[in-house]
Amino acid sequence: MVGLEPQSSRDLKRTGVSESSLIGKTTVEVANLGWLSCALTYINIYKSKYSIVILAKSQEECGNGKGKILLERYIGRNGNKMIFEVLDEINIKSTYPENEYIWTSCEGKGVDREGLYIINYKVQQQAKFTSILELWAVDLKAGKFIQESNVDSVTCLNPIHPDNL
Repeated sequence: MVGLEPQSSRDLKRTGVSESSLIGKTTVEVANLGWLSCALTYINIYKSKYSIVILAKSQEECGNGKGKILLERYIGRNGNKMIFEVLDEINIKSTYPENEYIWTSCEGKGVDREGLYIINYKVQQQAKFTSILELWAVDLKAGKFIQESNVDSVTCLNPIHPDNL
């Protein structure tokens, strides 16, 4: 099955940190390694600031099934620049343009209507995604992505569809 491969810090402790892992690095270190930000959203919750970001090694790789999705926590400032620490990552492995990834809200059995989710979905030009291939809850308290196992009855909002703008 095509999809996204989560790499939590818990898994890294068991297997040893991969050279390609960005977990534990700051946004300054990530930028120095040559990663570019393709898409970003800030989340202010639990009196903390978080971000979810899609990274790629080049502008051409942004959005084409290569790169990483990071969950980051705000740790301070360097002048007027916000600095985040990478808490968790998902290594993107999708067959773009047939399948893509995005963060959005979802509903259905086993998902929280108020929650934020990372999904790998079959591309559909409709207001709600119904062909969800894989889904991860964004757990800010735990600081990680948690994969949901039953996605058959889940639908997710297509945030870029004209009906949802």
